[in-house]
Amino acid sequence: MARWLRMLWLPPWRRAPLRAWRSPSLFLGVAVAAFVLGVAGASRPMFAASTARASLSRDVETGCRFDVGLRVRRSVTVGAGEAVFGPRLDEGTRALDAAVRPIESIDPAVVTVFGDTADVAFGGEDEEVQLIERTGFRRHVDVLQERAAGAAGDGAEPGEPGVWLTDTVAERLGAGPGDEVDVVVGGAAVPVPVSGVYRDLRGGRDRHWCSLRYSFEPRTTGGSPPAPVALFDDGTLLPLLAEAGVANTPATWEYPPHASTWDLPTAERATAALERTVDAANNSTSELGSVLGFGQAGADVPRSVHKAQRTAASVESVAGPVALGTIGVAVVMLLAAARSWLTRRSQDVTVLTLRGAGPAALALKGIAELLPALLLGAVLGVASAVAVVRVIGPDPRIDREALVDGVIVVAVALVAALVALAVVVGAGVRRVGVGAGGAAPRRSLPLWEPAVLALAGAAYYELHTRRTL
Repeated sequence: MARWLRMLWLPPWRRAPLRAWRSPSLFLGVAVAAFVLGVAGASRPMFAASTARASLSRDVETGCRFDVGLRVRRSVTVGAGEAVFGPRLDEGTRALDAAVRPIESIDPAVVTVFGDTADVAFGGEDEEVQLIERTGFRRHVDVLQERAAGAAGDGAEPGEPGVWLTDTVAERLGAGPGDEVDVVVGGAAVPVPVSGVYRDLRGGRDRHWCSLRYSFEPRTTGGSPPAPVALFDDGTLLPLLAEAGVANTPATWEYPPHASTWDLPTAERATAALERTVDAANNSTSELGSVLGFGQAGADVPRSVHKAQRTAASVESVAGPVALGTIGVAVVMLLAAARSWLTRRSQDVTVLTLRGAGPAALALKGIAELLPALLLGAVLGVASAVAVVRVIGPDPRIDREALVDGVIVVAVALVAALVALAVVVGAGVRRVGVGAGGAAPRRSLPLWEPAVLALAGAAYYELHTRRTL
């Protein structure tokens, strides 16, 4: 090792990286070959990941993300008494939050409490409505009227939570923010203040309501539309039902994925963890199952992860051979550059050979001269692959794991190319050395050339047969 270190410090080896700039055409040829290698090696995993992420986005960003995440439905006990029919809402929420919190890229729960249908009465008029309380609903409705902070009237205390009526119901009843209406549940009338009026969601709504589709649309074509939905502020519906004598009511906890970080590797890990949570929720002997009791639970209902995996595999089956063939073409270019280096440095090689430098030492010198162009081209190739995927890929976002995979592929290909360069330079140095001793160097077809040419032919075949994909 010490001998090699001393050799590397000698001027011919120490200055070798600087000599690459003296042959611009050779430097450019090596850089172009490395650029092609970098683009081919890095783009393959990134294109596959981009396609997989686009498949996931169809279910998460443009579909119903609540179907992709975790959904648990239980009958919860109403009121503060002993839980008989199911868990109390806050107990179920705490247990599920604790189970889901360690899972990456999962948003907080959206909790929905269903109170079935009831009559809302005001001023001698009444209308049938559905009673629903849903987390964060105010950000997902078109508010037409809202009780101002500090306003009070007709028994409504300032800032007191209450019910939100649709514009259709409010118009028929003649009720508005600040009024107090009677919600009739099971024959019991419970007074509730009106917090606001919003546009009826049966006429249009955003994806926040996608999992409650049949609360706003008929279940069958041509069927009767459901009753309008009366929405309740957080913590309002359960006390109303308790006052009306209701013992239990359905509730749903939905944990959707976080769309901006939902790439395939993350989705695979998170979905596997969510499925384990589903198993625990449905197992009455587990800690989570003992809290929740009997009911329904599911994760990734549309099987979006499986679809994305199949999509990525299809892209890999097409892009993999093409990328491999293209890398082969790049290696051919690099080996040709190595032969060119031998021709350009024949005098230097002869002098160093006569001074006792062996093939390994001279191969190391050749690699040192070609390495700056090789690294520069590879870095530019990886950067170009990222830009290409961002511009023409199905999804412009680059997954960190895919970028790392691409860099690893390029690094492995570069190491293999360097080994091939060392072999070619070492073999060429032997012929140059023989010629320096007086015998004419023998021209022969190196064994690597037919194999690499065959690889290039395979690349052309892949490009020709799969160009329509």
